[in-house]
Amino acid sequence: MGNLIVGAILAACIFFAVRYLYRQAKKGQCAGCSGCKGGHDCHCGR
Repeated sequence: MGNLIVGAILAACIFFAVRYLYRQAKKGQCAGCSGCKGGHDCHCGR
């Protein structure tokens, strides 16, 4: 029973991580990029 719960939590974490990376790539941003606000030299979106 414990293995089922741990597996479900792990699957959910993987699902949300993949979804996050897909959305960032769709916007043309890097994973973990905060939008490169403030005029900082950022490689995101290039």
